[in-house]
Amino acid sequence: MAAQEFDYVIVGGGSAGCALAGRLSEDPGTTVCVLEAGGADSSVFVRAPLGIIVMVPWGLMNSWHYFTTPQKGFGGRKGFQPRGKVLGGSSSINAMVYTRCNRNDYDGWAAAGNPGWGYADLLPLFKRAENSHCFTDNEYHGNNGPLHVSYLRSPSPANEAFRAACVEKGIPLNPDYNGASQFGISPTQATQYNGERWNAARAYLHANADRKNLTVLNGCHTRKVLFEGKTAVGVEVRRDGQVHQIRARKEVILSAGAFGSPQLLMLSGIGPAAHLQQHGIAVLHDLPGVGQNLQDHVTSNLIYRTPRWKDTVGISVRGAWEIIKAIFQWRKERKGWITTLGVRIQRLHIDLRQPLTIPTSSWRSCLASSMTIPARRTWAMATRCTPRSCGPRAAAASRCKAPTPTRHPPSTPAFSPIRMTWPSPSRGRAWDSRSSKPKPWRPIAASACILLM
Repeated sequence: MAAQEFDYVIVGGGSAGCALAGRLSEDPGTTVCVLEAGGADSSVFVRAPLGIIVMVPWGLMNSWHYFTTPQKGFGGRKGFQPRGKVLGGSSSINAMVYTRCNRNDYDGWAAAGNPGWGYADLLPLFKRAENSHCFTDNEYHGNNGPLHVSYLRSPSPANEAFRAACVEKGIPLNPDYNGASQFGISPTQATQYNGERWNAARAYLHANADRKNLTVLNGCHTRKVLFEGKTAVGVEVRRDGQVHQIRARKEVILSAGAFGSPQLLMLSGIGPAAHLQQHGIAVLHDLPGVGQNLQDHVTSNLIYRTPRWKDTVGISVRGAWEIIKAIFQWRKERKGWITTLGVRIQRLHIDLRQPLTIPTSSWRSCLASSMTIPARRTWAMATRCTPRSCGPRAAAASRCKAPTPTRHPPSTPAFSPIRMTWPSPSRGRAWDSRSSKPKPWRPIAASACILLM
């Protein structure tokens, strides 16, 4: 590959990189190059929503197989943190759930001194990006954007059972968790179209593939940012075993994700000086904040085995036969189990919060066991509930392991046990993440099981 020059060089073809490339290349006089370390997103495992159970667990395809350092709050275990290594980034391997933050998060950013980041400022942008098949003529949703959002095409009967169980416990039905309020139980809005995953690459790159000013290069592992003085002028990449330089006339944009971008900065000599010198990296600019304050939130899995093998996904003789039939159904109709949300299969969205308050936790119903979580992989036919905190519970550091971009940057989030409160109609019920017996969820789980029998 000969040396090339573009106006903008975007490192990372994930959700942010695809959106940036699509918008910047709208100007035919501006040249844009996207560099993606992974391959194309044309695989059936990307297009078929259930393909997540093939891509994510073992890190053999389309995924950076990241783990945290051992966590005291996890009993010494490592946290699993997969990231997309494919065009489209994590939007090509995630559970496809279309969820916006609570409006208080955005308004909090604006109040902290960031004008233009309030909820009222961002809502028009959300609507411009969205092509909702769930709502029309709605003040919270758009219908003409590049990103398709749909309801699940083949919900399971267990969805209705779970929904009824929640209502029985006093949780209201909420038709739109991305609308006026996030309190209640809602059907999942998914980034799918016609039974297929609709990732950021399909929304912003493939739809504009005819633009002569837009270049997308797969298999480009960026090694470092090139500088003249302290001005970024390009990047050095490895592709097909060869090292090349790609120059930027205007800007180099790092959109390699929460782990990749700080790692690339440090490999380029920007970061905590002592840490860079430890790995023999020449310090261009001592910036201690690089790799610090990584915000994350945890989730857990409460798994309940069930005899309802036709309504859940797992590994068994009968279950395998159902999946085989589902493959042919998906190929013919784009319906059935293959259209489900993978690790968060047939998910209902529950936010345990009062309207217009800052969120604390959310719970999701999943009609599958934890097949995609390496440390706790369970193959049985099961239903699963995933409680999670809605805000960051730890500030992490992401560091270089070695002066090479191919070594995974470890994160040290220092997660601590989390205590979440379940607001039942009568009194609050608490669940401690250290407990091996998640008693508080049993009323809902029991209700769901009774309705399924």
